[in-house]
This record gives sequence, structure tokens and C-alpha cells, in this order.
Amino acid sequence: MARKYPFAAGFDFVRELAYLTSFYLIGTIIACSADGPRILIRLLLGCALLLGAAGLVEALLQRNPFVRFASGGATLSAIDALKVIAAEKVRGGSYRVQATFEHPLVFAQFLVAALPLALYAVFWERSKFWRLVALVFIPIGLFTLYKTGSRAGVACLAGSLAFLGLFGWVKLVRSRGYGKAVAFAAVPAVFLGLAAVALLVEELASGRNRVEQSSGLVRLKMLQLGVRALEDSPALGFGQASAISKAGILDPATGVGTLDSLLLTTAIDAGYVGLALFLLFVLLVIGKGTLAALRLRGEESARQICLVAAVLAVFGAFVTLSINSNLTLFWLLCTATLPALASSSPRPGRVAET
Repeated sequence: MARKYPFAAGFDFVRELAYLTSFYLIGTIIACSADGPRILIRLLLGCALLLGAAGLVEALLQRNPFVRFASGGATLSAIDALKVIAAEKVRGGSYRVQATFEHPLVFAQFLVAALPLALYAVFWERSKFWRLVALVFIPIGLFTLYKTGSRAGVACLAGSLAFLGLFGWVKLVRSRGYGKAVAFAAVPAVFLGLAAVALLVEELASGRNRVEQSSGLVRLKMLQLGVRALEDSPALGFGQASAISKAGILDPATGVGTLDSLLLTTAIDAGYVGLALFLLFVLLVIGKGTLAALRLRGEESARQICLVAAVLAVFGAFVTLSINSNLTLFWLLCTATLPALASSSPRPGRVAET
């Protein structure tokens, strides 16, 4: 597309960049205020509780009363969006909830981002009201996550919890006194926990029944098609919104092409260069955010690492999800980690005047 219509491709790129940058800017403005990250977490928890309650109602009714809010985005009409919803509602005999989101996986992605923030609020939130909101949301969020039928959501939640547990262990190792002794005594438990998470993720990835195994094979086929397509333009890809035509697979139930990985979509649209830059950005946010949390103490450290865990959960879900509705949430969470980077960085000492 970029070769045949360079101006159209360039316009789409600038429009997409301006759209995403606007949310990054909004997140930066919110996060850089004195209580910005705390307020952002409260807002997200409030939204999570409302959406979790909507998912709970849907699970109990076994029908979606929020289907009128269905949106096909920029690529699907409302009729096509309803076809997708109808095809994805039941898998393996189980009803899948999605609340007001366009797909159960998108709902699951939002839930796994909110759950680490709820853990922070339970232990560190100063307001009793918001602590209660977090306590109410956690069981609802876990139940509705299970009812989405999302293997990726469960795997991302397990990964983010393992990440938080490993961070807590490193904190103990860096501490003094009894904390260091407890950390070394817990080494076997740490290895067992990581091994259990790895086995769980492997089982979820391979599929527990024929339906899940078939879904995994379809994603593998998409990956093969994408890698072959990139042989023609590996560096810069084929331009914005070209991934479906290059590696998408037509869903016989809906007649709509699908591509189940934002990373593969990014690679086809922007080439390996664009994918590498995106991965570098994510690595910097997670790496520097974690280092900042290690330098901080108390509530600030807990808030920072839970934000990083939420970023990790959203990013992990994008491995098997190309719908980018939660990409704006991803930018907001990334920017919420920025103030801690500045507050935890070592400041140069003053030079004594003579």
C-alpha cells in the first residue's frame, strides 16, 4: 500500500501518530501533577468496578444487554461487529462475557491491567472508600476474567503476579536484617512459583481442548503468512492498515478477516524497524520503571511496580490480540510511571564553593 499510495499511507501514519500521541500527552499531564498517578489509579479502579459489574450481570443473564454499544471501529461496520460478537460468544460450550467491549479478549486485557492496581489500592491506598472499591473489584474481576474464556488473560495475570512476587523477593534481598535471611530462605519457593507459572503458560498456549488447539494453529498460520509477506519489505513493511490483507485469515463464521497479534500487525505495517522501536520503548518503560521502584520505598515503590505490572499485562495480551482498543490505556499506564523515574533518579551533589 505504501508503494502504490505513498501519500495516503503517509497521511494514515500521521493521523495514527497524532491519535496515539494525544493520549500519551494526556497521561503525562495527569501523571506529572502531585497526586496524578494516585488519581489516575483511582479513576481506572472506578471504571474497572463498573465494567466488572457489567460483566458479572452478563455472566448471570447469559446474554449481553450491552450489545447496543458494540463498535466495529474504523474497519468494521456495525453489522460486521455484531457478527463477530455472535461468533465469539460461545466457545467450547461456554458463554464468554465481554461487557461493553467489542471482544472478550479486550475485556480480559482491561481486567488484567486493573487487577495489579487493585492490589496496590488494597494495601497502600489511604482512602477507605477506594480501598473498599478495590476489595470489591478483585473477586468480581477474577470471576469475570474467568468467564471471558481468555487463555491470554489468565496467562498475563499469572505473569504479572509472578513479576510482582519476584520484585518483592528482590526487595527483600536488598534489605537489611531479617528481610535478607527470609529472602534466601524463600529461594526454593521462588523457583517453584516461577516453574508453576511457566507450566501454566505452556499449557494455556498449547490448548486444553480441540477448540483451543485449533485457535493456536490458526495463530501459527497467521505468523507464518506474516513472516513470508515481510520477505518483500522487511525493513519498513507495507504501510498503515495493510496487515489484514497480507496475513489475515478469513473467519468462515463471520466472513471478516482477522489477525490475532498486534506485534505481527506492527511488523507488517511498519516493518521490523517499527517493531523493534516499539519493543525497545516497552523494554525501556518496564526496565527503567522497575529500577525506579527498587530505588523508591513504601507506597511510592508499591505504586510504581504495580503500574509497571499493569503495563506488562496489557503488552502481554497484545501478543495474541490485534484489536488496539486498549492501546490508549497502555499509553496512559506508561506515562503514569514517568514521575517516579525523575523522583528516584540520583541527584548530583552540590559543589562546595571556595
